[in-house]
Amino acid sequence: MEIEKSLQSATSGMLGSWFATSIIYPLDVVKTRIQSTTSKDAYKGTLDGLLRIVKEEGWRSLYTGLNVMYIKESLKTFVYVFFYELFKGFYIKQTRKSGDDDDDDDDDEKEKKPEMGVLINLVIGCVAGCITQILLNPINVSLARIQTNTFLNYTRSLKGNESATKALSTNLLVIIKEIITKEGFFGLYKGLVPSLILTLNPAIQYMIFDKLKRFWLKYLRKRKRNSTRQQNNSTKNTQNNKCEKKLTKLPSFHIFIIGAIAKIIATLVTYPYIMAKVRMQINKKQNVGTLVVLLAVLKEDGFFGLYSGLQTQIYKSVIGTSLMYMAKEKIHNTVKQIFQLINKK
Repeated sequence: MEIEKSLQSATSGMLGSWFATSIIYPLDVVKTRIQSTTSKDAYKGTLDGLLRIVKEEGWRSLYTGLNVMYIKESLKTFVYVFFYELFKGFYIKQTRKSGDDDDDDDDDEKEKKPEMGVLINLVIGCVAGCITQILLNPINVSLARIQTNTFLNYTRSLKGNESATKALSTNLLVIIKEIITKEGFFGLYKGLVPSLILTLNPAIQYMIFDKLKRFWLKYLRKRKRNSTRQQNNSTKNTQNNKCEKKLTKLPSFHIFIIGAIAKIIATLVTYPYIMAKVRMQINKKQNVGTLVVLLAVLKEDGFFGLYSGLQTQIYKSVIGTSLMYMAKEKIHNTVKQIFQLINKK
């Protein structure tokens, strides 16, 4: 039962990620280029990056690697949400069982769903994130190379170096083969350490989202109940029943805002590691540690260099995550019905 629920949530999340990726992918291209270059070469901002890419390379360059991003986001969201919901479901089930032993009030137990503490929520999120990163790091490295190779192809073509331009592929399989040949198998796992540290990002994000969603739903229910008490006795009970049905789920706009708040907080906490991970993944020459990259950025660009590209990251992550949550909530009931039909057969 827990596995089926996890599959439903994971499938909803995966479909939601397709929708979000289609809309915000150009921002991801600009973000990767800003994070991977020094302050001298970087775009002035998100809008400047978008306009310059369209003007200098054509609008198609904004979508280079989109097919790979679909694969990456689909797998990342599916794997993460599956394990997060699975571990969370098992924990809640065990908590409920232990609660049943101490409490004979079955009705109250059915009404109340055990709440997860902050620490256990973070631990579950980090474990799910570690599994996801280990499985998907090769695709992350390849996608970072595809997005930067497009820019390098353009700049080298301006200098008339055609042979160098042709050498930089934007094909996923070609890049994976090239990495293994030139850098060894573990070249596919560059940036894994900061990626594992960055499991805190979705862990913080999902924890805050769950807590805010639950808090806001309770608040709206309480507000509705208080308002119905002021109405006359003949309509009071029916109104209450209607309110309970309407407030089993939050409106899409509320989900969007809660998702945005959760992602902003998670991104601000972990951003220097996000930037370091990108620089490590595009480095074709030698393996360098996370601390070495961070110290080099501090030395060259100062403290604010650690937050190079933060604006674009915020736009991309917040809009993408909020759209994904919103689409996931909308799609979930349909996915649930499809699973029920499959089980009947």
